[in-house]
Amino acid sequence: MSGERALIFSLLNRSAKKCQLVGFPGLALYDSSAKALAVCNNTAEGPISPFVTRAQPRVVVLKPGAMAFFKVAKYACTSGATRRA
Repeated sequence: MSGERALIFSLLNRSAKKCQLVGFPGLALYDSSAKALAVCNNTAEGPISPFVTRAQPRVVVLKPGAMAFFKVAKYACTSGATRRA
């Protein structure tokens, strides 16, 4: 096992009009006290990682009823977990 875990999220345009998605999705994790945890976006692997890109974001247009998908990946905490999300 590689230690990577990934979740795929979907966005559905339920409106009667087209909409635009601008930029990359963001991620926030919180502990049980609602305090934000640090999230590291590792770009060191660049184009060799299936989860990280150095490409610039582009606008995605969703027609009514259309869907878009994105993936969030987590790698094993090899340095040791200090807090739980």
